[in-house]
Amino acid sequence: MDKQKLRERVWDDLEESGEARFPFPPHGRIPNFAGAKEAADRLTDLDAWQDTAVVKANPDAPQLPVRRAALRAGKTLYMAVPRLREADCFLRLAPDEVEDIDDATSPTRAPASGKAKATATWSSRSSGRSTWSTTRRRPSRRSTSARSSTKTCRRRPRTSRWAGW
Repeated sequence: MDKQKLRERVWDDLEESGEARFPFPPHGRIPNFAGAKEAADRLTDLDAWQDTAVVKANPDAPQLPVRRAALRAGKTLYMAVPRLREADCFLRLAPDEVEDIDDATSPTRAPASGKAKATATWSSRSSGRSTWSTTRRRPSRRSTSARSSTKTCRRRPRTSRWAGW
């Protein structure tokens, strides 16, 4: 079964079982579902969650509890701009820079709360190492140019956490 057929099956099952939640229909998106808050609570119990300082989340509704939990736990949050429509397609939300966590984690109000925007790229090389690069669009005291940083980490199985973040 290919990915698209599997997606269709999951979307259909969510809709038919009544587990899908607003926005409807669940097709063509990361679907919201009954139990998203409980899933976020289970995530925060994992050792990988406890050990990380940075979380990347999507702006979709089922990840709202994860975004809020990250900021409440003092973790820096990178959140994609809805539909990646802007050149600066990620917002950096640092817990010490956010006044209202509920507003900051809302996809429609987050851009006003994000102190630094980031353009992020992910590349995987055949050497078994992967690179995550961000260019922060926050001017320094001396310059208005963007500052860049690159993180490199070993590629790990999908079930493990990202080391070094």
